[in-house]
Amino acid sequence: MKRCLLQVVALLLLTSAAAFGQTVTGRVTSSTDGSAVPGASVLIKGTGNGTSTDSDGKFTINAGDPNAILVVSFIGFATQEIAVESRTTIDVVLQEDVTALNEVIVTALGISREKKTLGYAAQDLKGNELTTIQTGNVTNGLAGKIAGVVVTPGSTGPGGSVRVVIRGSKSLGGANQPLYVVDGIPVDNSGPGGISAQTSQYNVSDFGSGISDINPDDIESMTVLKGPNAAALYGARATNGVIIITTKKGNAKGLGININSSATFETPFVLPKFQNKYGQGTNGVAPASVGDLVNQPGSWGAALDGSEKPYYTGETKAYTAQEDNVRDFFETGRTFSNSISLQGGTGPATFYLSYTNFDSKGILPNNRLTKNNFNLRGTAQLGSKLSIDAKITYFLQEAKNRPEQGESDLGNTTTMVFNMPRNVAISDAEKVYQNPNGSPISWTSSGYQPYWIANKSRNEDTKHRVLGFTKLTYKFNDWLSVFGRVGTDFTTQKTFTLRPYYHPIVAQGAFVKRTPEYTETNVDGLIMINKDLSEKISFTMNIGASMRYNKYENFGFDASGLRYPDAVTLESASTKIPFYDISEKKVNSWYGSMQLGYSDYLFLDVTGRNDWASTLPANNRSYFYPSASLSWVASDMFDVNSDVLSFLKARVSWSSVSNDTDPYRTGFVYTLDPRGYLTTAFLSVPRDVPNANLVPETSNSTEFGAEIRLFQNRVYVDASYYSIVTKDQIVALQTPESAGFSTFFKNVGQVSNKGVELMIGGTPIKNDDFTWDVSVNFAHNKNKLDKLVDGLKTYQLGIINNGGISILATAGGGFGDIYGFDYLRKDGQIVVNAQGVPMAETNAKIIGNYQPKATIGFTNSFLYKGFNVRMLIDGRIGGEIYSFTDRGLWANGVSEETLGGREDGILVDGVFESGTANNVTITAQQYYQGVAGAISTPFIKDATNFRVRELSVSYALPVANLKLPFKSASLGIVARNLFFLYKKTDNFDPEASYSTGNAQGVAYYNLPSTRSLGFNLNLGF
Repeated sequence: MKRCLLQVVALLLLTSAAAFGQTVTGRVTSSTDGSAVPGASVLIKGTGNGTSTDSDGKFTINAGDPNAILVVSFIGFATQEIAVESRTTIDVVLQEDVTALNEVIVTALGISREKKTLGYAAQDLKGNELTTIQTGNVTNGLAGKIAGVVVTPGSTGPGGSVRVVIRGSKSLGGANQPLYVVDGIPVDNSGPGGISAQTSQYNVSDFGSGISDINPDDIESMTVLKGPNAAALYGARATNGVIIITTKKGNAKGLGININSSATFETPFVLPKFQNKYGQGTNGVAPASVGDLVNQPGSWGAALDGSEKPYYTGETKAYTAQEDNVRDFFETGRTFSNSISLQGGTGPATFYLSYTNFDSKGILPNNRLTKNNFNLRGTAQLGSKLSIDAKITYFLQEAKNRPEQGESDLGNTTTMVFNMPRNVAISDAEKVYQNPNGSPISWTSSGYQPYWIANKSRNEDTKHRVLGFTKLTYKFNDWLSVFGRVGTDFTTQKTFTLRPYYHPIVAQGAFVKRTPEYTETNVDGLIMINKDLSEKISFTMNIGASMRYNKYENFGFDASGLRYPDAVTLESASTKIPFYDISEKKVNSWYGSMQLGYSDYLFLDVTGRNDWASTLPANNRSYFYPSASLSWVASDMFDVNSDVLSFLKARVSWSSVSNDTDPYRTGFVYTLDPRGYLTTAFLSVPRDVPNANLVPETSNSTEFGAEIRLFQNRVYVDASYYSIVTKDQIVALQTPESAGFSTFFKNVGQVSNKGVELMIGGTPIKNDDFTWDVSVNFAHNKNKLDKLVDGLKTYQLGIINNGGISILATAGGGFGDIYGFDYLRKDGQIVVNAQGVPMAETNAKIIGNYQPKATIGFTNSFLYKGFNVRMLIDGRIGGEIYSFTDRGLWANGVSEETLGGREDGILVDGVFESGTANNVTITAQQYYQGVAGAISTPFIKDATNFRVRELSVSYALPVANLKLPFKSASLGIVARNLFFLYKKTDNFDPEASYSTGNAQGVAYYNLPSTRSLGFNLNLGF
């Protein structure tokens, strides 16, 4: 590792030395008004070397050859090809052209392509579209902006993992998350407690995922390759799509400095609606003593009348409603992000250097996350044919007391706060939370107290991460070049979790230390051929090979039974169990692509890739997958010249992509039991039965699409239909207990995704002073488990221990079905037991599915002189969530919904099992607790919602007129999760999730999502 880093640093230093080559700078403007054209594509013809213009229309590019040709393009303008002819400065004036749509987009393997040549769907975003609000995870910025991409943030505070699914879930046993590629290098998106297929629902500690480490201020653009068709060249991990991130480079036009600072403040977005009429107690009676009180933690007591009653602190206090006791527990979070970047160079060498500090304090007491990101990238032209691009990034993160989620009360303070009696003052809970010996003081005999957990329990983690690559490109002539690249991603993260002495569940305390390390090394090379075979036929071919090596190693220990309450050391622990885990994986590959173009309107692409994966059996280790696509630009073929129709394109693609599996699933692997017996060591038998005959999962995908632009490109439409079928799923099936194993691995089943995507947008108004851009994206996906295996109808994605809820995939039905218990009915009427309480059916059934039926995003951008207003509204239609939160609020009598029947009781409109009408009136406590304890359907909630996701208002100061010492300056106010336009859940944000795995559709006392308000400042020198 050290040698690799030294090599990268040495190569970076080369970029500061004098070198030979041709660097071109310039500015791109519009012929209509002379204004700058930001975001225009500048490409060296015949190569993958490209860049885009900045906000002032300026660009810098290493042309290499003095005889190179610049290809400059932008939507709505005619593409220009300009010979460099040894010039170092070239200013370009683009002419409007209703048929010109040749913008460049970064595609697989980092190759820049004209978008009109693509036979599959791909969409890109500029870096500033991802950084409106700094949230600690750049993928949050994708929400609502790209059709077919569903973003679900985890309810785990700053820097938590985010679930991103493109065109539906395809794998029963996989995480279903896309591959992330940064500057051509795949990055590891795993993390302890973060991304996984099945995250434990009992106690979720999310230490963040790999992509959350990427600094958004360093991002130039992000391209989403939506399906296997677009991403086939990336191999097995591309089954779920690819997100390509291109980071910023330097320029050779002097020194540029940019400072970007933002500050936002967070408050809970949605809190439950609590009742404020009845306090702690049971059966309508307040506790007579503290001894009674701790055994009656629910708010089923008497009416809150202000009289003096026993209080949990041992004193008597006024029995009054504490209407804001939950809201006041949550603090105002704050997030500060400050970055500075320097870029520049001389002649053929450039550099980009940046530092970002991110400091976020969550809404829970004592929760904090800090990040420091250092980034250095350099490019150089080493002669007329050889160039180098090298980069190194160091990332340091420290976090304290990340929120814990799930059904366990080990550390989920949200559970304790939400269930708190309605007469308990949160200020008292903060001041009086422990006895002199350190044990908790609580209003319940179980001892749960949120401030005791927040102040005494600890979870901490420190992460160090290094990402680097070096790429050498050699250009033989104007149509043949080759590059070689090596990249490394190394992460080490130390985690520590403490359950202190007197913990309600771990009475004598316990602590756990882990040090997971992740390494991914990629070595690849590519031969690139780009040559016109005739005046009408263009030809491009790429042939490459790669080697990938992954290693995961984790070591630490579990300690419990502290002999001394305040001594959190191994010496103090009575039980100490060392821990060690390791896994390795190698994948070798070759791949190639070929494109034939005819008359610049018909483009045929064919790709092929073969992988050899170490995790598959030797006889099934090699697998090949092809793809083909066709793009037909009909408006160019027929030379359409119309004021109405500007552009018309049809596309079709097909691909077959395979996926391998995790290590050690094809043969028995025994682990050494660290406890042993005396001097005898023991080997532990694995609980999972391996399968030496596993074959790769295979996804076959077909896509049809069309792109239309109208009225001189003022209106555009992009539509897609796709069908993806994934067969030979590699899953762990349960075995009978008598077999002595838990599961066995097998290829079974078939999952399908079929859907449509639609993007409509345009520029309704555009003049010298005012521009209005608008876009709408819509997506619908049908996700099904077509078949599983004979004798098995469902596959378990997740189960909730307290409530009889299971998240399953059902053969012949949906992926993500929610199984639970409905009311028992007789002739359509609810059946009650002899006590008059509703009864539940004996068998669980499907009561919902967490998949949305459709997603919608609606973006408006208004530019008036120096003012820029951007607003994003997005929503989900359909899908259900089981709210364990509502169930618990019912059971504890704190929900506003439990007010009904408090005075007169409840007579359920139903029948006894005999069929006679119910005539037994029960108390509200009997009813709500009885329903909450047995029946699931009242807590199934419709997840449909629409919200104002992002709003920003910025002003670009006229620095020249004001004679400010800046090249540019802007000041803005920003907001995220501003308010709901519509939602059908009263007590929680329907988007929030306690897990980023496949077991979605459950709200279990999630940490409230937050509303962010703040401002940012950007200065350029």
